[in-house]
Amino acid sequence: YEQEYLCSFEAANLGAILGRALVKAEREGRISDDVGAYDPGGAPIVISSDIGRRDAATWWFWQPCLGGFRIVDHDRDSGLDADEWCDRIAERISDRGYELERIWLPHDARAKTFAAKHSAIEIFIGKYGADKMGITPDSSKADRINAARRVLGRCAFHETNTEKGRDGLSAWSYVYDEERKEFSKEPDHNWASHDGDGFARGRVFGGDEGAEPVLPDNW
Repeated sequence: YEQEYLCSFEAANLGAILGRALVKAEREGRISDDVGAYDPGGAPIVISSDIGRRDAATWWFWQPCLGGFRIVDHDRDSGLDADEWCDRIAERISDRGYELERIWLPHDARAKTFAAKHSAIEIFIGKYGADKMGITPDSSKADRINAARRVLGRCAFHETNTEKGRDGLSAWSYVYDEERKEFSKEPDHNWASHDGDGFARGRVFGGDEGAEPVLPDNW
């Protein structure tokens, strides 16, 4: 009914992880340019991410507020290195007047490759300073998904700025096996998984028990 008569894209996506929660957010009026707007007098922005070298990367801009968070912005692209993302995020922060508290990178941002002399976290610290950077704790995919489901119920989204990101969250889903008649244990690794993983890593400041901010060793 929702797919055919209400044109619900979430209903059409079998195995959607956050589809119902996004529908609920829309029905409760938590997706609009008003309720999700950045408050210059409010708390500083915290950014969660899923980043890869020469791969798709996503960034969610969270502003803590009474009772939850405003998701004021989102960015996603592919083919950019850490240096390029540093400049791009800094430009957005400046252009939109955000006050930055911290940028959280995934735990594998410590890794170095033969193609790069410095890890992603080293590059970002060089740009923003150690006090503005954090590494999210390593955790299971299931834990991150559960955390994302919990925290989404406390979020309001800027409708325009987060449109592409919400498309990714809606499409983030498990794969259904027609022969076994069951869903996959892991979400499908496609374009939407970066938005889902980046949002789910907001668990470190979304009140998830046991999650602590950590910086790389020797910083």
